[in-house]
Amino acid sequence: MEKKDTLGSLKAILLVLGSLVAGYMFIHPGYMEREPININVPPAVLDKVGGGKLNLASLAGKPYLLEVWELNCPHCRREIPVLNELQRSGQLQVVSLIYEPSEEQIGEKELQELCIEYPVYRIRDGLLNKLELVAFPTAYLVNSSGVATERIVGAKDNGVLKRITERTIEKE
Repeated sequence: MEKKDTLGSLKAILLVLGSLVAGYMFIHPGYMEREPININVPPAVLDKVGGGKLNLASLAGKPYLLEVWELNCPHCRREIPVLNELQRSGQLQVVSLIYEPSEEQIGEKELQELCIEYPVYRIRDGLLNKLELVAFPTAYLVNSSGVATERIVGAKDNGVLKRITERTIEKE
């Protein structure tokens, strides 16, 4: 009986700690976590917001930043100017994937209102699962072989993206 109570208490403590970490991660404006990974980006054809398609396989041979975000995420919106600057620099292509949990889909007008200067594609659940998404926003640094080598969870600033871009270009 005592062992069962101890396990129950341990589970409760872990749930509370997990909730605190998750709360910090989603509420704290400066939260960011980087981790090395090794995930092959699966071949997929994505629909572009406003029309058109992208075959991820067509990006082979050059590194890119795969950014997954959600419209109602404040941290995601805060990253838009940083991603615009990265796209304008020409050092690393930004491939933006928007998650739309409901039937409503974002349109070109909403993207213009957000001042997004890079292409945005609709992500499919199957691709989300293969990328092992943990939170929004999440960026994947994809090398020229189509392998995501780093996952960055949380809001990124110019300094972080600059260091990541330089490191990626050096490795290529």
